[in-house]
Amino acid sequence: TIGEMSCNPSFGGIGKGVLVREVDAMDGLCGRMADLGGVQFRILNRSKGPAVHGPRAQVDRVLYKRNMQQTLSNYPGLTLKSGSVADVLLERPKDTDEQHIKLLASQDSALAQTSATVIGVRLDSGEIIRTRKVVITTGTFLGGEIHIGLKAFPSGRKGEAASIGLSKSLKDAGFRLGRMKTGTPPRLDGRTIDYSRMPRQLGDLPVTPFSFIHDSVPNADSQIFCYQTRTTPVTHDIVRSNFDKSIHIRETVRGPRYCPSLESKIKRFSERESHLVWLEPEGLAEHTDLVYPNGLSNTMPEDIQLQLLRTIPGLES
Repeated sequence: TIGEMSCNPSFGGIGKGVLVREVDAMDGLCGRMADLGGVQFRILNRSKGPAVHGPRAQVDRVLYKRNMQQTLSNYPGLTLKSGSVADVLLERPKDTDEQHIKLLASQDSALAQTSATVIGVRLDSGEIIRTRKVVITTGTFLGGEIHIGLKAFPSGRKGEAASIGLSKSLKDAGFRLGRMKTGTPPRLDGRTIDYSRMPRQLGDLPVTPFSFIHDSVPNADSQIFCYQTRTTPVTHDIVRSNFDKSIHIRETVRGPRYCPSLESKIKRFSERESHLVWLEPEGLAEHTDLVYPNGLSNTMPEDIQLQLLRTIPGLES
């Protein structure tokens, strides 16, 4: 799954675009891979001063993953090994008893780090890899859950398992765990969308690449279109009448949240009759028909999601 793009297949934007360039300046790969796999490039906030310009690219999932895997497979000094880590192996001082470990778990995690030394990781297969340093990039997998309506079940990305063993391992080591929460919209079949009723958004020409080592990008002259539509008062009525079916609106889930949900926008801005929705293809037509409806992130039950989609101009089918 190296190079697998979660959620919206895009890079950058207001604020985040600057971060991608900073990673590139430190010889990170994501900006270069976004340039190679990008299918639409724009500078957001162009009408304002350069300090707030936000480079953004819609990226083809297949191209990004392919290019990232090829680059890492041939990266000098790097060996790739596929497996699921179930446990971080620690070596504790001989005088560290169970009571002290529990005390650390209830206090600052920095204390837990000084009470043991990493000596390796254990994979689900039972194989042990010895190492003195472990970097954990958890994404949505560490103790991850998916919420649809009032249903909740362990999961990473849709269809992939959550990392339960590693979560327990870190907790047992004395770290306090928390959970971020976000939302994602239903994906659309682009072949069913009536684009003739929507304003279309073009990419910039000339393209401004993310990476400082690129002067242009492969798909500069074959950029795809994104399209604009909006929710309607009927959409909002459907969502309001089903607030009780959203676990996030009921506030039974705590923690910071990004990607504001459609439910929260309708609740917070009740005076508005519509909210903007961008239809963003997840890649070139030769690779996928899926379209990401940016602005429709929600946690409603599946049947309610289908109802509200059919109230949006161009998505009735």
